Amino acid sequence: MVRSGLVVCCMFLAGAVRAEPRLLSEGKAAHVALEFERCISVLAEAAADPTLDGAQRAEVALYQGLCHYNLGHLDEAARCFDEAVRFNRAVTLPPDQSPKIIVALDAARGRLDPVSPPSPAPARPEAPAVVDVRASSAPPPPLIRPASWVLGGAAVLSLAAGLVGGSLASSSARQSATAYFVSDADAFARDAYLRRDVANVLFITASALAVATLIVQLWPRASP
Repeated sequence: MVRSGLVVCCMFLAGAVRAEPRLLSEGKAAHVALEFERCISVLAEAAADPTLDGAQRAEVALYQGLCHYNLGHLDEAARCFDEAVRFNRAVTLPPDQSPKIIVALDAARGRLDPVSPPSPAPARPEAPAVVDVRASSAPPPPLIRPASWVLGGAAVLSLAAGLVGGSLASSSARQSATAYFVSDADAFARDAYLRRDVANVLFITASALAVATLIVQLWPRASP
């Protein structure tokens, strides 16, 4: 009698373990009722259940993919089909599905296990190349010549000084325009002209140094 009771209890527990989760059943029912958005929402909750086994997770992803496909979300449907076949390569579609959905699921299986290309034929060994040790041991020339560094730095300094001079000239011109006394206005005006002339000279110098930098850098190097 006790043994019979144990057998009944074991059968009950086994049936409970194999029972389909409630959210998965609700998602399938929503799919059958063509409530695709509700199906996706319910199955998203079902996917968070840590007790699902691989086959059940494959069904969750499969039905999500079916709903996305029917809503026109083809990229999301392909992602769900990929997930379904990763959990269970033998996952099957419900009956009466369109040929396009069947092709989409088969394509997911193909992406999971693509056909390996044939191995290439072994290449014939080539004769070792003769390396000129004297040529390879010579250090490569620097990308930027030292003279280019010097000329380029001088060009940058001249440009910066010209910008400062131009700014000071503008400041003096503004002070000349707003000076109360004529003598002060004349003094500020002279400063503005002088600073402007100095700034122009510095700009010309910076341009000349920049051109010289390019000429020195691009001049052909002498052969070793």
